[in-house]
Amino acid sequence: MDEINTTDAYIIEALIIMAALSLLMSRVIVDELQKLDATQRDCADDAEASSTRLPRRRCSHAVERHAHLIQLYLMLDLGYELPDLDSLLLWSSRDPNPHRPRLREQVESGEFW
Repeated sequence: MDEINTTDAYIIEALIIMAALSLLMSRVIVDELQKLDATQRDCADDAEASSTRLPRRRCSHAVERHAHLIQLYLMLDLGYELPDLDSLLLWSSRDPNPHRPRLREQVESGEFW
């Protein structure tokens, strides 16, 4: 997580609420993915149905990797406009690997598989 230097109580409270909502929504999405997988297994042939079930952690990683797409779909469903692509690409070009420190920590700790 990026460091946010603030002592403003309202900003801190908003960040805590956003983190809690994010955690809650990711768990709901993971639960729905597992239900969808179970439903598809019920409809699948025996060979497909005998494959391994989706572990919660693997689903959580998938949600984390595609969170930006989930946010875009949610924005569109709620009637918001897509972000300005030029600005987004400029921001991304300035720091093309913002996830690299976190990935390095995951690899070093053995968390990345």
